[in-house]
Amino acid sequence: MSKAAPVPFYEMFPFCKDNDSLTADYGEALVDDVVIHESTGQMEMSLSLKKPAPPLELRAIEDLIAAEDELESVTLKAYYARPEPQAKGKKGKKGEPPKPGSIIMGRRIAGKPTPIGEVTIESGKAVVKGEVCDVSHKELEKSGAWIMSFDITDYTGTINVSKFLKEDGAAKTVNSIQKGMWLDVSGSIGISKKYDGDPCIEPQNIVVIDTAPRRDFAEESRGASFTHENVRN
Repeated sequence: MSKAAPVPFYEMFPFCKDNDSLTADYGEALVDDVVIHESTGQMEMSLSLKKPAPPLELRAIEDLIAAEDELESVTLKAYYARPEPQAKGKKGKKGEPPKPGSIIMGRRIAGKPTPIGEVTIESGKAVVKGEVCDVSHKELEKSGAWIMSFDITDYTGTINVSKFLKEDGAAKTVNSIQKGMWLDVSGSIGISKKYDGDPCIEPQNIVVIDTAPRRDFAEESRGASFTHENVRN
């Protein structure tokens, strides 16, 4: 049986559009798969996003859908479009990204990674592995320091990695981190300033790794797919 085509998020869930509890625009988001477990009143949904969304906002979407459709719970699995590969040609200011195995910060990481979607503020310390999907480093020109800040996703969730750097070599460190590369990161879990109230990581160790394939939630889902009208009925 052929898989149904993705449906625009606002087409399936129009009540989420212009909702005061959601700050991001989901006009380009696509619902790839929806599974309803009628016996338990639970929904599982995979959502394709162009840009990372704060985990707390994704939880708000789950609550909105559950309330609207009178479901016990909704579990949303978000994944993000991979960035387009950069065309070969002249090197930019950042130069070539470090090769897999390169240590950007600290030392090699031995711990087992935790799925980003399972990291909470109570985790204390964690090891995560993911693809850099947003980079927002900032140079503090007066002090010569840098705020290293980037987001990584493993397609179970997204987390911000942030640290204040003032030592020699800070510029080289932040410029080594580029969108589309895969990293192992370990460090302490704190509260993100970028994504209000979400967990973030202050890294101790950052290591470049080989590209990892995304696990497609839709391929793991069991059961039938439903449109929003089916949910209501």
